[in-house]
Amino acid sequence: MSEFEQMFNDILDAPADSALAKEAKAKTTFSTLLTGMYTIQATGVEVEAGSEKSPWTDRPLFRVKSKATGANGKGFLSFDMSPVVYRTKTGRLDGPATLWGNVITAFNLESATNREVAEAVRQYPMDAYVEEVYNDGNGKWIKASNEQESKALAAKGYEARNFVRNLKAVQG
Repeated sequence: MSEFEQMFNDILDAPADSALAKEAKAKTTFSTLLTGMYTIQATGVEVEAGSEKSPWTDRPLFRVKSKATGANGKGFLSFDMSPVVYRTKTGRLDGPATLWGNVITAFNLESATNREVAEAVRQYPMDAYVEEVYNDGNGKWIKASNEQESKALAAKGYEARNFVRNLKAVQG
């Protein structure tokens, strides 16, 4: 066996470096944006069916990926929109249908096709109200209203997510 082969075998038989794993996890953890208003520009819009993990299984969704910039920072957001209306238990439009309706209103697209609405999302920047929320592990989502709340919830080990709640035409 060559020296290189022996070194390779020694590496394979050595215990894994847990410190390396922790450092790598910290570098690859996606940070969320703080709750607030952001100007977003779509970097991609894809049509897909809701997955089995989604609350909207088999529903056609427009998955929007975007860059976001606001007073609380900048980053990337992904969110779902849909022209197919689903309602909550209380009868209100659900999130994806609400966002689709927001775009129609923002760009005066009441007479447009769904293709034209999707093109507007791709083409024009929008202002988005984004919430940073944390899952407590028991199905409860807790909104972080400021950086202090965000840090406190993160310190508890709760999973952070961003949800786009509202879209409108860029003001100003």
